[in-house]
Amino acid sequence: MPGGGGAAGICAFVVEGINDTRAVLQAVPGGRVIAVHGAYALKNKDFFMGGPTNQEYAVSPKVLAELWEAQEDEGSLMVLADPDVAGRHMRALINTKFESVRNHEAGNVGVEHASPEAIKAAIAGARQYNASRK
Repeated sequence: MPGGGGAAGICAFVVEGINDTRAVLQAVPGGRVIAVHGAYALKNKDFFMGGPTNQEYAVSPKVLAELWEAQEDEGSLMVLADPDVAGRHMRALINTKFESVRNHEAGNVGVEHASPEAIKAAIAGARQYNASRK
């Protein structure tokens, strides 16, 4: 079941950090999970977009290459982001730079604090990104 399969279809999961990765792997053992380790970072990254207070949300070139590879290998990306500012910026960055992206939050808690059942429900309820729907 590459990338989780099942209701989610074939995809790679994109999360913010290592604790989110652990939580997703508890819900989807063997899934392909990529932590972007994003944060507000310096402007010298190769891939960035504006964030609040004139900072930049950045993803390293190494992670960017991993995301492109995962999309090609798995067919799509699914962003599981926290319901906070950093999560919204990560989701926006991925949605604008990649095709075949699905999105969902794991309820009102961060991904790392969500139960495996809540993560599975988020995966099942993820929607395809649509640029015309804001």
